[in-house]
Amino acid sequence: MSAEGSAATGDLEILLGNGDGTFQPPLEIASGTFQLIAAGDLNQDGVTDIFTSGYPSGGAIFLSGPIATLSASYLSFGAVGLSSTSPAQSLMLSNSGNGPLELSGISLLPPFAATNDCGSSVAISSSCTISVTFTANTLGNLTGNISIVDNAPLGQQSIPLFGTGVVDFSITPTSTSLTMHPGGQATDVMTFIGIGGPFGNAIQLTCAVSGPSPLPICSMSSSSVTPGANSVTSTLMVTAPTATAMQMPVGTRRFAGFLLATFVPLMFGMCFVNRPLARLRMHLLLFSLLLFLLLMSACGGSNTDHTVGTGSTYTVTVTAASGAINHTTQVTVIVN
Repeated sequence: MSAEGSAATGDLEILLGNGDGTFQPPLEIASGTFQLIAAGDLNQDGVTDIFTSGYPSGGAIFLSGPIATLSASYLSFGAVGLSSTSPAQSLMLSNSGNGPLELSGISLLPPFAATNDCGSSVAISSSCTISVTFTANTLGNLTGNISIVDNAPLGQQSIPLFGTGVVDFSITPTSTSLTMHPGGQATDVMTFIGIGGPFGNAIQLTCAVSGPSPLPICSMSSSSVTPGANSVTSTLMVTAPTATAMQMPVGTRRFAGFLLATFVPLMFGMCFVNRPLARLRMHLLLFSLLLFLLLMSACGGSNTDHTVGTGSTYTVTVTAASGAINHTTQVTVIVN
């Protein structure tokens, strides 16, 4: 008696229900040609077991225990630049049986590598995550397998792994730090060269600035380059904002406004004062208020508006992208 259906791969499989009348993909627990399959609670634990008989594979008894399932039937990492490592892809190992899933080992060979949080066992109705990466150590299509040895039926879970090593490129700035004055401009030459062979695809270039406001403006002399068999360059141009006037602290501005409100009526009142001594006193008071306002306008404070030209530091990120290959480099810009 053999399993049937387009997804069936073995002779004895279990299809777990989804609770809505449909079933999950079949789980193979044995292969061979069986003449008889019977079900019953053979070990009196309240869970149905399976007994098979057949020739030439003979019979077998499958008692209740762990059932191991993987969340994917394969992992494909696509094109990865030579000597580069792909982002990790997650593989979920689940135990849908009624016994602990004991793990003897999780193994795979380069150019694939993995880390996991599975430990030595997976509890009933639990799962763990295996993170797999691909490092393109040669050009062309590369394959591998990840194998999990456990105490579930068949004793091992395995899925294939695929990745393709392609010619990559590097991006190298002439300098990683630029210094300029407010309103000035600085440049940095970016060099691009193929890795593993001529890089014949176009590389699209963009730049972005992060830091305190106002931000410098960046641009690339060429928005697209193609190294081919040689190195090519594109120049990063950064223009700093002009210096802005320092403003008084908020509290100081409010106090200055109060003094100004006092200054205007006093000035207006002078027109109606005829006594020389009183007029002199008002002149001195107005002169003192005016001097105070001038001094306060030159003072700074902890809550002043940002001023360019006092050691402001920015980060310029240059992004180079060609298809699935993406590289970035950063340049620090100091304006003082």
